[in-house]
Amino acid sequence: MRATSAADIAIEVSGLTASYGHKVVLTNVSFSVKRGEVFAILGGSGSGKTTILRHLIGQARPAAGAVKVLDTDVAAAPEDQLRRLRSRFGVLYQTGALFGGMTVGENVGLPLRELTNLPDAAVDVLVRLKLRLVGLEGAENLYPAELSGGMRKRAGLARAMALDPDLLFFDEPSSGLDPVLAAGLDRLIVKLRDAFGTTMVLVTHDLDSVMAVADRVILLSGQARGVVAEGDPRQIEKSAARAEVRDFFSRCGLRHASAGIDSTVTNRIPENGQ
Repeated sequence: MRATSAADIAIEVSGLTASYGHKVVLTNVSFSVKRGEVFAILGGSGSGKTTILRHLIGQARPAAGAVKVLDTDVAAAPEDQLRRLRSRFGVLYQTGALFGGMTVGENVGLPLRELTNLPDAAVDVLVRLKLRLVGLEGAENLYPAELSGGMRKRAGLARAMALDPDLLFFDEPSSGLDPVLAAGLDRLIVKLRDAFGTTMVLVTHDLDSVMAVADRVILLSGQARGVVAEGDPRQIEKSAARAEVRDFFSRCGLRHASAGIDSTVTNRIPENGQ
């Protein structure tokens, strides 16, 4: 097997300590994300998942340690360099974070109009292409209030993909979706990864989604203030030695049993995910 080189790494976090004022949230966290993989950051409420995301996208600076994203040292980069870095990644927020007073097409086209010099006609073509990719062809003139929850997520994903990013971040992508819609979004994530080779980072506590899409994960513990497990989630579930890790992953089976969902559900998802 070929050894992983620096060129294979999209994200490198080394010895990250994160704090809010005097409260330390994370201590000495280290992990890397390979180019082209789906990587999930897991943990319960208050474990520091969102804190890591804020550091990865440059909204927070580490108290100690280093965060390197697409060969840029986020902690040391000046603001103009951070702006260039942000143009190379997209973020899908929990609610989709669409602007309610703008149409779906205007929302998706916003990064293109703000960060490129493309003529309006070219922007319109790209908007239609991005919406088609996420199963929302013809929705450009609708407003967010006219969309279902699953459609808003897909519209937010289309906007996150507007600039053909090297890296996509998902903040609790299945939040607010029923199991069928969540499974449809999982299928879309895999489809996009396979089609474009985009590196994806999911911040989530949804174990069903993780098992469906993630190549590797880290599990955070609020008590330990750091990483307590790392690797293939299916292997961690089978062989975890630490009781805290076993307890977290055992919830996946409980969810499946209570929801009555089997592995064939993704084959019954409509293409538009509504």
